[in-house]
Amino acid sequence: QPGVPGHADGAIGLNALLNCPVGVALDEANAALYVAEFAEHDIRKIALSGTHAISTVVGVPGTCGAQDSDSASDPPTFCNPYGLADDGSQSVGSTTLFVADSNNATVRKIVLANPLTGTTTIAGTAGSRGTSATQLTRPMAVAYQNSASLFVTDQASSGVGGQMLRQIPLPSGTAASATS
Repeated sequence: QPGVPGHADGAIGLNALLNCPVGVALDEANAALYVAEFAEHDIRKIALSGTHAISTVVGVPGTCGAQDSDSASDPPTFCNPYGLADDGSQSVGSTTLFVADSNNATVRKIVLANPLTGTTTIAGTAGSRGTSATQLTRPMAVAYQNSASLFVTDQASSGVGGQMLRQIPLPSGTAASATS
């Protein structure tokens, strides 16, 4: 429903609602568009064929949190996810996303494979904002650069520092720290 904020899964234009969608990542191999829903603290999937159905794939709508998990019974939580990037692997049946989890001051990796394989924090520490090499302040956008690294814009709060572009190395698929 255009212009009506809210949270409801379903077909676009019929009964699906989004609440402050901010970041998007395209997964061409699986004909899907992923959306970071800032106000609902979750990641939504829009099917690019058929009815263009919207579904919640990770996160708990309306619940701000910082939990990593690989369990549907104890799902991962986010706090104002903002930027998204797909790893570009073009793997049918599996998608890897990177999320700038802005109010947690972290970058998270999500592996989706019917439906969730796991969510892990790869940079920053939830609840610990800063500008050191291992901290983030408010990550906003993320871009994937092959298997080597991510680039993240980090918007510091007033009085904490400036705005930075951070490079996060991804050795063996996991980042040890963030660097300026």
